Amino acid sequence: MKRKNLFFFVRNEEKLRTNFNKEIDELKRKYEQSVEKQEEKMKYDLQQIDKLSVEKKLLHENEKQKVHISLLNKSNNFLFFS
Repeated sequence: MKRKNLFFFVRNEEKLRTNFNKEIDELKRKYEQSVEKQEEKMKYDLQQIDKLSVEKKLLHENEKQKVHISLLNKSNNFLFFS
């Protein structure tokens, strides 16, 4: 009778260990997926920041050119009408 109980005990322990390992593997998989999603989001956010930065720089350059053109026109008008 003891031998039979020992067999069931060992078998039960193996099942517990197997289930535990499956749960650990599932947790690892979910964690890795979560990290990948966070990395993808961060990469997307950085791309958006870069895009906005380039747009802002171009806008600034355009405004600078307009100011220079305006100053140049004023200067030419001043010289022409002087």
